[in-house]
Amino acid sequence: MNAFAQSAEEHYLAAKADVEGEKFRRSIKSYSKAIELDNNNAQYFFERGRSYFEIGQFPLAKADLDDAIAIDSTLAKAYHYRALYMFMLENYSASIGDNDQAIAHSTDEELTTACLLNRGEAKYLSKDTLGAYKDLEAGLSADSKELESLKVMSNVLHDLEKHEEALEYLDRVIELEPKEIGGYINKGFELEALGKYEKAVEAYNAAAQIDKLEPLVLSNRAHAYYKLGEYDKALKDINKSIYNQPMNAYAYQTRALILIEQEDFDKACKDLETARSMGFVGELRELREKHCR
Repeated sequence: MNAFAQSAEEHYLAAKADVEGEKFRRSIKSYSKAIELDNNNAQYFFERGRSYFEIGQFPLAKADLDDAIAIDSTLAKAYHYRALYMFMLENYSASIGDNDQAIAHSTDEELTTACLLNRGEAKYLSKDTLGAYKDLEAGLSADSKELESLKVMSNVLHDLEKHEEALEYLDRVIELEPKEIGGYINKGFELEALGKYEKAVEAYNAAAQIDKLEPLVLSNRAHAYYKLGEYDKALKDINKSIYNQPMNAYAYQTRALILIEQEDFDKACKDLETARSMGFVGELRELREKHCR
């Protein structure tokens, strides 16, 4: 190793020590000194790019990642971080492509898992539901507690009409995040899709323990009560939901369905018209043709 390379390595090691102490801005200065002395080292560019990433300087991070990949086209970590940046920009096709390269070149199981999960989420947002399912299933088999991926997987399974499997993932979400309302709401929604309305009410009740005034909890529980034929409870919940969130067109349709069962057609038709004026489609046309003049 010549004197310049040795000096570059010393700056690199100093920067690594700063990173371990989460002194990312200081590490960038040392990485820059290393690069000044050896500008053909992909690892130096990658590590500086990662430090830029940590402090939110994403365009600078991408420039360094591009340089790292140009020097070493097999550097899996650089592809992974660039994939994350592309994901943040909602450029999902580019994110998927970079994750493809990262997976192809990775020799690290943890990195491969992270790439599979990120690629799965990007595929889901690109409407490749089956591809998302395969990647997320593979990734979550190695990292079963990655919360965001568990949530996305439950959405994927809902779209694939695999509601029982979706419930398994939602139970894991709730176990990891017991005080967050979303898991309980989504669990109730999946139970409704299976026709298990009493169980759905239980899930919505658990959500209401967290926030009893949340409009989505109230409107969804109202729909479950409606399906159970408990119209008074349903009407009480849907009225509260609309009061708390008057721009939810779906809630007006739900209230119309309840009012139709109670043979209050005038009020039902007013709610159907309100939902229609908000641009909602749902069952409006059939309901209006059948029950409204």
